[in-house]
Amino acid sequence: MPLASETGGEAVSYRFIVGSMLERVKHYPKTARQRGAKGIATIWFVLDESGRIASVSLLRSSGEADLDAESVSLVNRAAPFPPPPRAAQESFAIEVAFGMGS
Repeated sequence: MPLASETGGEAVSYRFIVGSMLERVKHYPKTARQRGAKGIATIWFVLDESGRIASVSLLRSSGEADLDAESVSLVNRAAPFPPPPRAAQESFAIEVAFGMGS
């Protein structure tokens, strides 16, 4: 049985892996870039035990429809994710920033 600290580390690492996978497939929509649109959308998604998406939704709008759509789409493009370790979270609320110096 793993120690609590090992389990916690595995969970933190898994969240980092998921975030990294999302960042790699993120696109700043051309229409938004042309308008100089900026914003932060918050997405909520749940993964099943195999790392597939069980659900994904927009939790908080960026105020820009194309940025919101991209935020939800990037989860689908990044999938499937690795199966989560036993102690890792399987639901995520992630902020996706566009045009904010990232």
